Amino acid sequence: MRVDHSYPPVFLDKESFGELPGDSRREMDLVARLRLHDGDAHFLVHVEHEAQNRGDFPERMFGYFARLWERYKLPIYPIAVFSAAARQARPQSFQLIFQDRVMLDFRYHIVECVA
Repeated sequence: MRVDHSYPPVFLDKESFGELPGDSRREMDLVARLRLHDGDAHFLVHVEHEAQNRGDFPERMFGYFARLWERYKLPIYPIAVFSAAARQARPQSFQLIFQDRVMLDFRYHIVECVA
């Protein structure tokens, strides 16, 4: 995948979600729309920073992905950035398994910041 750098990225307003029952209001850290080098195809890059160890991170990443897809219907490249305080063995996916069958296997890219 090559990005067409002649078209600057379009940074979308912070996406807010919390309209579902029981959801707390959450905002995505960064969402940008980019253009592929070989055509008119666009895609989104979603970058989420995690500074604390919270167990629901993979599920939140999938929730953001699903809501972006629902709204924009564009391919999405999700990236998780972990700061030094949140470093540990981290899952890179969120799976839904029903009766020994993987119904969903959502994956995201991880970047670790080292001080």
